Amino acid sequence: DEAIVQWQQVVRTAPLDPTGHLDLAEALIKADKKEEARAVLESVLATEWEARFDKAKQRARTLLGRIGG
Repeated sequence: DEAIVQWQQVVRTAPLDPTGHLDLAEALIKADKKEEARAVLESVLATEWEARFDKAKQRARTLLGRIGG
């Protein structure tokens, strides 16, 4: 749960960087909070990120696959 709090803080301070969102989703998956993770991942997939984050959506799809999405 501590990791979740830390990643939530990262998302708050750097919302335009999908890395924090993805790491938050991964921490949520590990904590068996799959629905919360799904919401974060769907948000990542629905957002247009800067070109330098071109692998973010691929990683989001991979994480969704881990929770049956």
